[in-house]
Amino acid sequence: MRSAEIQAIRALAEPEGYSAQAWIIRQLRHRLENAVPFAKEELNELREVLRELGALGRNLNKLLHILQRSDRFLEDVLDMKSLSAAVEPLRRAVTETMTRATHRGHRDER
Repeated sequence: MRSAEIQAIRALAEPEGYSAQAWIIRQLRHRLENAVPFAKEELNELREVLRELGALGRNLNKLLHILQRSDRFLEDVLDMKSLSAAVEPLRRAVTETMTRATHRGHRDER
């Protein structure tokens, strides 16, 4: 590679928190395997979103158990199947994005 190209790659990689080599590998995986080349800060934010979704799910589950045990749960008022159907695609999309971003699906092939 030319010196100017190496400098340009470093200029792109460093703000994202990667070495030039790691940045190049992420770009190649993006092109070859459709892995998402997020910056480290973006990955950390995505991890936080996953933690928050998990906490939300646990809180909803706990609330439903309390309502069911107390006989205050009104099935006609809250459609759990619709709620679950609405939340599941979001959970799946975030999980799949995280898997692609962290390249988990291809780790065994290294």
